[in-house]
Amino acid sequence: MRAVVGCMALLLGLSVMLPPEAIAISKRKECRQVCVDAIDVCVSLGGKKRKCKRQTLKTCRKQGIETCAVTRTTTTVRRATTTRGSTTTIAGGSTTTGPGVTTTTGPGGTTTTTLGDTVHGCSLANVTDLRAESSPVVTFAEFQYVPRCILINAGQTITFTGAFASHPLVGGQAIGAFKSPDPSSPIQYTSSGTSKPVLFGSAGTFPFYCDMHGLSYAMTGAVFVDP
Repeated sequence: MRAVVGCMALLLGLSVMLPPEAIAISKRKECRQVCVDAIDVCVSLGGKKRKCKRQTLKTCRKQGIETCAVTRTTTTVRRATTTRGSTTTIAGGSTTTGPGVTTTTGPGGTTTTTLGDTVHGCSLANVTDLRAESSPVVTFAEFQYVPRCILINAGQTITFTGAFASHPLVGGQAIGAFKSPDPSSPIQYTSSGTSKPVLFGSAGTFPFYCDMHGLSYAMTGAVFVDP
């Protein structure tokens, strides 16, 4: 009787073990489900849909589903506004969408909300808290930033250190197959030297990436600034 029970347990265990092919298929399916918004953002920023889809899914399978997350922020503006992401809304009551952005307008004001609260795989759940640091530093080498997800207070200065000629620093997002630099970011393009202090004067979320390796090696990060 014990032998029969043992055989049955063994067969049951073998039945739930997935071969590598099945695991790969499951990973591809998961990426296709969670990367829809990231692919749309890539296309809306000027990328070709086929290339965006191929590169986004490839990055997802290699780096994880966190790479498909898109930023969410909330802004209130009086009367009429052009929202970040090339969405223009006139006060009076309407809803429009732009690259990674959904805008809802009511009489006298506009509320703008983007798609997700995570960017470059960073969120408030996995940040390195540097708010108590007098001189926070982010180093980079070997295709990664350390730390890559940072939380600071408004008014703090982060010093980025490394070889900028090999890893040019850009403020903005690298999503799928498309890079989207942000001219309004306090993190300005830097391609020379080995040290760059950046003052974050106001609250917000400020993603950044390496211009050479942001897409190919997911060399990206984000700074979350508390008020």
